[in-house]
Amino acid sequence: RPTTAANCSEPEELHRRISEITVQRCRVRLSSLMQEGTFGRVYRGTYNETQEVLVKTVGQQASQMQVSLLLQEGMNLYGACHIGILSVFGVSIEDHTAPFLLYAADNNTKNLKLYLQEPIARTLTTIQIVKMSSQLASAICHLHAHGVLHKDIAARNCFIDDDLTVKLSDNSLARDIFPQD
Repeated sequence: RPTTAANCSEPEELHRRISEITVQRCRVRLSSLMQEGTFGRVYRGTYNETQEVLVKTVGQQASQMQVSLLLQEGMNLYGACHIGILSVFGVSIEDHTAPFLLYAADNNTKNLKLYLQEPIARTLTTIQIVKMSSQLASAICHLHAHGVLHKDIAARNCFIDDDLTVKLSDNSLARDIFPQD
């Protein structure tokens, strides 16, 4: 069961969880920019030169709140064992101005929004689309069962592989970061 930020209310527990999921920045190699959003970027890369990963960062202009939300996402999705969730397996906080999350992802993993814009997406059958939707619904139910509310379920926050397995990601940066607006 994933540990939510609420479960880490004790400072010792929070410190233990952060040290458990922390990875060394020097072990991560970025290979290419995969997508760029309002609050950050997602890169394709490797961890320890063998494990294929996606690396999610916050932008240079990110506020402290946005950095905190990124780290909270890492806590919420660390160890989220579900086929429909792109779970976090590490976080780097060595450089507090540029933390990042690591997601285990094969080289064939693509952003769902970009995939749906490709010509191949026009060949999807109704059965394939329903299966993809069902996978996403199952992932949402899993998160809800563990007290995590996503708040921004969109194709840009999902990834897909060659087998049409859809995985939900981007949990915390979807929260209302401008509550007075």
